[in-house]
Amino acid sequence: MSLPDRLLFVDVETTGLFSSDRVVSLGIIDLDTRPLREGRILADSYHLVFDPGRKSHPRAEAVHGWSDWVLRHQDPFSHHAASLLPLFESGASIVAHNAGFDWKFIAREFELAETPLVPQSCFCTMQAWRDQIGGKSSLDAVLREIGLQRSAKTHGALEDAWLAMQVYLWLHGVQLPADDALPRYVPSNLKAAPQQPPGPLPRRKPRRRSAAPTLPKPRGAAAGSEHEPTPGLALSDESRKLIMAATRPTAALMLWVARADGVTDDSEVAAVASLVGAELGRLGLPRDADIEQDLAAEFFEIEPTPQLVDAAARVLVRDERARAELTAWLRLVMAKEE
Repeated sequence: MSLPDRLLFVDVETTGLFSSDRVVSLGIIDLDTRPLREGRILADSYHLVFDPGRKSHPRAEAVHGWSDWVLRHQDPFSHHAASLLPLFESGASIVAHNAGFDWKFIAREFELAETPLVPQSCFCTMQAWRDQIGGKSSLDAVLREIGLQRSAKTHGALEDAWLAMQVYLWLHGVQLPADDALPRYVPSNLKAAPQQPPGPLPRRKPRRRSAAPTLPKPRGAAAGSEHEPTPGLALSDESRKLIMAATRPTAALMLWVARADGVTDDSEVAAVASLVGAELGRLGLPRDADIEQDLAAEFFEIEPTPQLVDAAARVLVRDERARAELTAWLRLVMAKEE
């Protein structure tokens, strides 16, 4: 199968799931696909870590592994935006696992650095896996299917970009050379932090849950792009309450099942966001990526206690539509491995 001459595989780790959260680290694999025809791999890699200006959510920190103390001693994204911009606007096709999530955060960082990106075309390996293979589509699950795995429990941006490349090429029937290996893992801009002093650190900027600024949206028919955001859409308190009430029973049971393995992965977050988006459509409201992400993030803040799960189950017994949504999600996320 023919491939674009250049592919840019990207991944970000963030301070949390809300649209106002910030990028902690960025990994990029810039792949020239032409040598693959000769059994060679030619790729440049970029791995950067940043001071996000806020403390990570505890669950996010457990995923990316960067402590607030170390991050306080790094450069902000804005210090590197100008040097990164040509890479993103070079014409290479951008690929990521759950591309909508990564693109949104990358674009927002450039926007905040007053170096806005032009719209880019994005290919989502998570959606492509769902379309071509089906079943579980988190990166960990997909890697197991193709005989790969992360090197550690924490998620590294460069490693995940490298693994997204492996998934993309597998989906396109391309076998990588046997000597392919993850490039140098340590971020090139990492600054050593002094020993952390005893006691609590000075308070960071409060974590906000407001929507992000209007961002350039992906263009082109990219796998995983089920909808395009509506810039500047505001959601009234009444509509917000209606959406939360309508989706809460299904979301509560989804969270209860999702947390059974102790991990919140990208496919589960995307599934809850899609559930919120469907409810926006039923209420006659435009689909909006930031709103869907923020409401999904709020659901992931809920602790699915036995009492909440029991109440949600009682609602689902009487709601055929909600039962169908939960069944579809279970097929997607909890598909049995062959």
